[in-house]
Amino acid sequence: IDRMTTYTQLLANCPIVKNEMNRFSQYPIGYSFNTVCIGANIKTTLDQIGAHHVRLNLSEKPIHDKHQSEWEKILSIRFCHFANSSAAPPGHSALVLSSISHYTDWQEFAVDSDEYHTPAYEQKKKEICKTMIAKAETIIPGLSAAITYCDMSTPLTIRRWTAAPLGGRSGGYYATPGMISRFLSEESSIRNLYFAGQFATGRQGVNGALQSGKCTAALILGDKKLGK
Repeated sequence: IDRMTTYTQLLANCPIVKNEMNRFSQYPIGYSFNTVCIGANIKTTLDQIGAHHVRLNLSEKPIHDKHQSEWEKILSIRFCHFANSSAAPPGHSALVLSSISHYTDWQEFAVDSDEYHTPAYEQKKKEICKTMIAKAETIIPGLSAAITYCDMSTPLTIRRWTAAPLGGRSGGYYATPGMISRFLSEESSIRNLYFAGQFATGRQGVNGALQSGKCTAALILGDKKLGK
């Protein structure tokens, strides 16, 4: 659970946390992703592709502009079978396509209890998935005809299964350079209440969550060396 949700749901009536809530509100949740996982009856090799992870968006424009077309938001392909041969049988490929997305792009499909699998939601997924595969075919000709497995996640998927605020995938981000001086601690104003994780402190990604957990443990154990 994230820090702001803890305050809002459990401690909303405690005056002592108001200042921290105000500080945390200045760390907006970053953008999210659409992700398509594909198994295909098509052979790809490093000699053909050149890298495990191929960037598809070569634009110098900001990639997080929510008003960009879906084609421009498509970022990359990760070839999982290059790093892990068990990801696909011989002669097949296991791919992960990703594109920038925003929770608000999908919010109209969110209903009570996160039961959002409506026909309209599935249709939008299908359309964007088709667009992402078409862009991947600029690297892998014939991909769409060779697909044997395909599944897609959206910011709503991330929100449902991880409880990440707004389907965010990489913690918060700094809206202005000066915000780094207002970085939140794992410690709180409430006795014996600590936070750990990328959404607890505004750190980003797996590395940020690990560092946060280390700092939290150091605070609880009183071990300054552990936190360094």
